[in-house]
Amino acid sequence: MKATTTDTRKAILKRAERYLQDAGFASFSFRDLAADLGIKSASVHYHFRSKEELGVALLQRYQEQFTQWTESRKINGSPKSDLLQWFEYEQHLCRAGDICPGGAFGAEFAVLPESVRGELEKLHDIQRQWMRATLQTGRERGEIRAEGKVEDQAEMVLAALQGGLKIARASRDPKAFDGMLEQLKVMLFT
Repeated sequence: MKATTTDTRKAILKRAERYLQDAGFASFSFRDLAADLGIKSASVHYHFRSKEELGVALLQRYQEQFTQWTESRKINGSPKSDLLQWFEYEQHLCRAGDICPGGAFGAEFAVLPESVRGELEKLHDIQRQWMRATLQTGRERGEIRAEGKVEDQAEMVLAALQGGLKIARASRDPKAFDGMLEQLKVMLFT
């Protein structure tokens, strides 16, 4: 069975994401993607005119995935269970030796094209707004400790997750992330 253009596009995005999480956005070329997928560079260019366009597509995909996840949590979730599920996702990344895609792009922020920076900022804004709303609702329901401003608490959680993943990866010690996460839970949950 012959692969469709949609399948090829998805395969390119998936392989690009692997490079991103392994070594960063600057670590690969269209030629690398093509060689890995057994296609011609022209095929990669057919789907993405430039690496900048590929970066934008990756970030838009992450935005869509995050939004879909938050929508799915509205049915049965609670602020505490939502945070715990997100923490599990972050633990999965850590055990795989990865960092979150936003963090991978963020490490290269100064050299990213403006359109990629814009999409990265959108992703962070979506996550930041969700975190603030989740913490606020959790405070109102008595599930989350109400200490300090919710905006600052949200930034602390996001920074702890990003930093924890990077420290665990650099030290090759996933248990460092686990310990940080347990401390974060103690600080957050009533």
